[in-house]
Formats: sequence, structure tokens, C-alpha cells
Amino acid sequence: MKLRFNYIFIVVFIVISSPLFSQVDDEFLHPLDATIEDITATTGKEEDYSSLFDDINYFIENPIDINTADAESLRKLFFINEYQINNLLAYIYAYGQLLSIYELMFIDGFSNELIERILPYICISPQKNRPAITFDNLVKNGHNQLLIKSMRVIEKQKGYLPASDSVMKENPDSRYLGNSYKIYTRYKFSYANRISAGFTAEKDAGEELFKNTQKQGFDFYSAHLMLQNTGKIKTAVIGDYLVQFGQGLTLWTGFPAVLSAEGVMNIIRNPAGIKSHSSTDENLFMRGFASTICLSDIEITAFYSRKRIDASIISIDSGTGNLTNISSFQTSGYHTTISEVNDKDAVSEIVTGGNISLKKERIRLGMSGVYYCYGANVNKKTEPHNQFEFSGSENFQIGFDYLFKAGKITIFGEESLSKNLSAAVINGVVFSAIPQLSFCILHRNYQYNFPGLYSSAFGQNSRPTNENGIYMGIELYPDVSWKLSAWYDFFDFPWLRYNTDEPSTGESFSFQAGYYAMQKVSFYTRLRCYTGTRNLSDETANTNKSAGTKMMNWRINMNYYLAENLSLCNRIELCKYTYNETMCFGYLTYQDFRYSFTKLPVKLSFRFTVFDTRGYDSRIYSYEDDLLYEFSSPSYSSKGTRTYILFRYDINETATFWIKIARTSYPVESTTGSGLAEIQGRTKSDIKALIRFRF
Repeated sequence: MKLRFNYIFIVVFIVISSPLFSQVDDEFLHPLDATIEDITATTGKEEDYSSLFDDINYFIENPIDINTADAESLRKLFFINEYQINNLLAYIYAYGQLLSIYELMFIDGFSNELIERILPYICISPQKNRPAITFDNLVKNGHNQLLIKSMRVIEKQKGYLPASDSVMKENPDSRYLGNSYKIYTRYKFSYANRISAGFTAEKDAGEELFKNTQKQGFDFYSAHLMLQNTGKIKTAVIGDYLVQFGQGLTLWTGFPAVLSAEGVMNIIRNPAGIKSHSSTDENLFMRGFASTICLSDIEITAFYSRKRIDASIISIDSGTGNLTNISSFQTSGYHTTISEVNDKDAVSEIVTGGNISLKKERIRLGMSGVYYCYGANVNKKTEPHNQFEFSGSENFQIGFDYLFKAGKITIFGEESLSKNLSAAVINGVVFSAIPQLSFCILHRNYQYNFPGLYSSAFGQNSRPTNENGIYMGIELYPDVSWKLSAWYDFFDFPWLRYNTDEPSTGESFSFQAGYYAMQKVSFYTRLRCYTGTRNLSDETANTNKSAGTKMMNWRINMNYYLAENLSLCNRIELCKYTYNETMCFGYLTYQDFRYSFTKLPVKLSFRFTVFDTRGYDSRIYSYEDDLLYEFSSPSYSSKGTRTYILFRYDINETATFWIKIARTSYPVESTTGSGLAEIQGRTKSDIKALIRFRF
């Protein structure tokens, strides 16, 4: 074992900072908040991030030994980027294995904030023997988890109010079919990193349960059985699963790519290959079987999926009764009205394909292919912006991806080609000029007629189509307490888009400065700007004209601990939105209070928010604490206040109970919500409860 001149400072650091790192086990402070907040603000909708949370829990139960892990394993911790991985491996190569986890503070790129964030998911320990799969081991060492969750809006929404027979006859979709409760249950069994099995069942608010349109019980069921790391079989799964290869151009289901101020350098996607699906996403997953075989440095994957998906029906063959044409796929997963129920499982879907990859220490090469077909033709309503969207009943894509490492430089990319000969290309490089400074550059070119139905790659659009762009990012660590980061993204859309009836360009910029002190104080300020184009309605013209838009957000955020069991968080965010020379302003401020009782197994999280955004265009998103496996990042528009309290009670070693009550008030509004979700009144309140059993 090599001795280092700085080892004495490591010991001192451990003694001084131990109170700081004792907080990482608090589930209120899990590390997904910034990422989810950025995704919601970018896409405008809340996703189910259960699979991402499963990944985090996996590393809590199976921490990565950073002394023996290679770059491929370290990339699975999406909290760290390529620059930090390269510095860690170079440090171990130069000085030998780390003597303590806290020695990371001497490696360039590892700030106090980053070390605190990754601490629960890493370890320094000798390699353990892979546990054998025997009945006794499964019983003694297997982990079981059962979740039961329910939630509802307290006020009566329009969709649940009584309606006369004449109203229902005139408009059958004027009321929800079911009650206002959302019910969710999930069971999962796991055994080390060898076996995973489980099921999920969900009923959304407004859906029926065990009657009429849902006689089978819940609206959605999901199940899987997965075997890993057994002989040459790296992964084998039966049931529901996700598929992720390359940089997402050819095939990627699950967690989307996003521009994030917290992950400026995280532009390289780490494909999981095959992984189980246990979230409540009812459409974007595979159902069937898949397997990955590992032959030394080569991995071969094959999969087959067949299921029915929601779609808007156009026509049915009068002779056979078979569906012939659909206008679009429905991805909301809601089946609360007659029309939504009629669209449920309307068309069959078959997806099959595979991947072959060569993985070495400094090289990763892969080739992927996917074929998908449907039980009816897709014929979208012809509009200028969507005339190059996917149509027909089948398609296939093939792609090639690569990653090369040379010193402190990493080059990566993927090229994908579709059946209609349209292409999508992404290439990038990550490098460090000096130890404390790193850069990245990414170029993408997605043709306007590239379908990418099962793709999810870096960009402004939700799918890699009709987009060209160049992204540049930089991170600077002046010392272990400070982090400066910025990114700039220039993009253009060669063809028309929804609500933009001409080719357009735009740019996005973000700068963030953060201070993370050992005295339990963290602070950051962020400036973010987005410039784009949107239609300007003109009722006298045959076509819409376009006008420029600009959104600017400035945020100040501070977290600090007043005591070992008490933490506070303050945030102020200002927004300015400009459209066709008109401006609207908005602001949001909140105070968080988190307290863990010392003599009771109880934790509380409380927030009071004040906002005034004066319009939907100047809305502000803010992540908030929630139940386990529940992720909330609501948008704030209009003027009002929001308050919530989250209560967690550890009943015993097996059972834990959560309850959250939230209330949003709009003093200047007479109603809240719209459509069937409209409430006659100025407030909207909701209650959520969950109980978890672990045994």
C-alpha cells in the first residue's frame, strides 16, 4: 500500500465532515430533484421516474467499489460525468487504490457537494464472491418490498359531479366513469444483483375498478422476472422491460435525455441494455422476452415484444371487423371517459431487434437494429407541420454507436438510418484542458423525416427528428467548495413544427455558480435563457406569421442545517417572458422546513410557496418532496400560494407510512383547472398516502 503526503488531511477531513455526511440517508434529500425539475420544465409534463429511482436503490443495496470499478461501471452512476471518471481512474493508476472514500476530495472535479451526493452509492471494500442461487439463499437473503398508495383531489371536480341522462346522452364524455381515487400497488423481490421479480397495478383517478369498463380490476398491470450475471447470461427477462442502446438514436425506452444545469458535462448516455420495467408508463415499454449473452468482450442482445397500445381509431373493416386505420397513438395512459376507453389497446404492436457490442477498457462499439409493425395503418391528419411524420404500418432502423477514450479525451456518437433512408447523427467530445477545467461539445443532425418512434436522444425535441444543433458546456472547480458551470445550445428546425409554421432557429443558455461548504451550507444561483419562435395568430391571413419568444429565469437557492436533525431551504426565482414585443413577469419564492424527531421515528417536511406569474407563458416549475416513488414538479401560473406538509413514520423495521397534504390557493381566480378537472372555487387540495413493507 502506497503512502501519500495528504493522508493525514484525509483523516482530519473525516472527523470534521462526519456530521455533514450523516444526512445522506434522509429520503427527503434524494438526488433526483434537480434532474426531474429540469426534465419537467423542458417537456412540460410530469413523467414516472420509478425506473430511475429503482436504479438508485439498486446502488444503495449494491454499492460500486470505486477502487475496482471500470469506466463502464462508473458511468452507471449518472451523478458523475466523463471528466470526473477519467480523473478518478487516473488518480488510482498514479497513487494506487483509495484508502478512504473521503480521499475523493483530493481528485479534481469532486466537490463537497458531489461527494455528499454519491456517498450512499459507492464503497471501498474487497470483492465479494457472487452469491449462489439456492432456495435457502433466496429465502434468507432475498429482499421483498410491497407498496400500497392512494391519492385524490379533495374538492369536487366537474367530472365527478352528477349529470342528467339527457346531458350524458348528448355528450357521453361529459363525466368521468370512475371515482376520484388513484390507487397503486407494487411488489418487488430482489436477490443481490442476480434475480429481480415483481408486479405493478394502477388505477388512475376517474377510471373504474372491478366494474363495467374495468371488470378485470385495475386499468394497468405490469410484471417481470429477470435473471442477471449467471454464466454467460448477463441478463434474461420475461415480461415487461426497457431497451437502451448507444446514444438513444436507434433504440431507447425509459428515462429521457435533458439539458440540465446540474449535469452540464453529462452528455454521454450510458446504455443499460435490457432492464426491467416497473413504472406506470402504460405505452413506452416492451412486453415479451429479451436476453443478453456475454462472450468475453462481446455482448449479444436479442428481444421480442408484442402488446396492444392505445390509438385513435379512424376506420374498421365492415366485413371482418378488423381495425384498418388509426390517426395517432395515445400515450397519456388515462381511460376515464368513453372515448378514452374506446382508444384503449386499440392496435397491436410488435417490436423486435437486437444489439451486438464490443466493450473494452477504452473502446465501446455497438450495432443495433429494431423492427416494429402495427395491426393498422397510421394515417395522421395532414397538416403542414406533420406531413413527414411516420405513416404506414411498419418500419425498421439500424444504427452504429462508438466511444473512444484517449487520455483525458472521450469521443462518442451514434449514426442511425431508417427504412425511408432518413438519418440521425450525433457526435460529441468531452475533454479537460487543466485539472480543474473541463469542456464538452456535441453536434446533432436529425433529419425532418426521421421517425425515431422508439428513440430518445439529446436535443430540444422529445424525439430526435427535425433538428440540428451544437451544444457546448464548461465546468470549473476553483476549489472543493465552489463549482461554476455553463452551457450554450444553438439549434434550428429545418421543417415546420407544431405552432410554428415556418423553419425556425433558437438558442438556449445557462450559467450556474454553486458554493457547497463543509459547514452544512450550500448555495447556488442560476441564470437561464431560451429564445425561440412561435406563431402569431392573424385571422385575416391564410397562414400564421411567426414572432420571436424569449424566456429568462434567474434563481437563488440556499440549503442549510441549523442542527443535526433540522434543515431549511430558501428559493427565489424570477421570470421574464417576451413575445411579439409584449412582456410578462413572474416570481416564485418558498421556504422549506425539514425536521427529524430524535426520540420518535418521525420525519416532517413542510413548504410554503408564494407565486405570481400572471400567465401560463411565464410559469415556473419547482420540485417538491413527495411520497416514495412519487415525483412532483408542478408548474406555477397565475397568482397564489401553495402549502404542503409531508409526514413519514417508521412504524417498525418492516413498515413505513407516508402522508402528504397540499393546498394551492388562487385569490384572483373564481375557478381552478379546466375541462372535467375544473373546480368551482379558488383552492385545490390533494391528499396522498403510502405504506411500504420491507421483509
